[in-house]
Amino acid sequence: MKAPLLLFLGDLHQGLTLPHSTRASARAYNAFKQDLAQNVSHKTDTEDRIISLGDVFHNFQVGGESFYHGYRFCRQCDYVLGGNHDYSNDTTLTSSLERVSDLFRMTGEKTNVVFPFFAGEEDAGVTSLSHHDTFLVMVPYVPTQEGFEAVLEKVKKPLKPHNTKYSILALHCNYDNPFCNAEIENNLTEKMAKKLLEHYDFIISGHEHNSRTLFDGRLIMTGALAPMRFDEMTPKYVWEFDVESGKFSSTCIWDPSLSHVRLDYGVLLNTSESFEGTQFVEITGELDPQDLLALTRKIVELRKLPGMLAVKNSAKLPSREAVLSTDAMTDWTSTILRELDTDEVELFKELLNETK
Repeated sequence: MKAPLLLFLGDLHQGLTLPHSTRASARAYNAFKQDLAQNVSHKTDTEDRIISLGDVFHNFQVGGESFYHGYRFCRQCDYVLGGNHDYSNDTTLTSSLERVSDLFRMTGEKTNVVFPFFAGEEDAGVTSLSHHDTFLVMVPYVPTQEGFEAVLEKVKKPLKPHNTKYSILALHCNYDNPFCNAEIENNLTEKMAKKLLEHYDFIISGHEHNSRTLFDGRLIMTGALAPMRFDEMTPKYVWEFDVESGKFSSTCIWDPSLSHVRLDYGVLLNTSESFEGTQFVEITGELDPQDLLALTRKIVELRKLPGMLAVKNSAKLPSREAVLSTDAMTDWTSTILRELDTDEVELFKELLNETK
């Protein structure tokens, strides 16, 4: 019989507007994330427990499809931690996560929402779960770094039941990032992590969007469930803890080698590749200005492909001065604009600015 699992899911950020997308592909992107989330949060065993590690929503308040997608995702989780995107200093506002929790109370759903701390609170946000041989302590986002460190000091020695073998601390923070904004993000320093790992078998955290493991796999930064930007085209995982063996494993749920293409613009203009199954395309290279019209039309063509979510142009002109005089550039630009279809004009202007 399969051993029960604790499944840990990273950031979802429903409601995020994907850079370098169109209006249609932005909606498709959120639907893609929702399908991904629904698949990975589907329980295969009633003894499994699913924990979302924060930032289900990208903004404190979202509406429409984004709220509905986030609500459906939360329904399939047993615990949902509040992340930094679920926090606001304005206590008169109601977050999307609070709306989800209110709906759960009305409908009798069993999902537990662990809200971010608010100023002056000390223990309100800490939640624990004892499941078979494992004790899990969950700490959501804390609005100050000082407060975060104070909370970690309080939970550094887990008060686990005597019959449990393993202990896990779940967080929503950066790891040892000297550049993080302490006003809106929590940061787990190396020193803090070492102290906590004297008492916990594992630490697992959401917030960072690219996955990594440290301390011989005892500290896990889960990564997001899907890429949010072009510098996040790395494999995405679900992390599973076997409560009987005490071991973590990961399952890749999105592979950039199958869905992301980065190529020189010259290769793009001369390829017969259909880009079937590709979701993200990044275009590089030093651009000949005479090719800008062809590149504009190629990007329009790519953005209309089924399943294409974003196309980023990173190709650059060597310099305007080195290629054309100001008058020549103006005449050349005007000529091209007259040749373009309506849906290509704005993209051409955008590319012209990007290549400067």
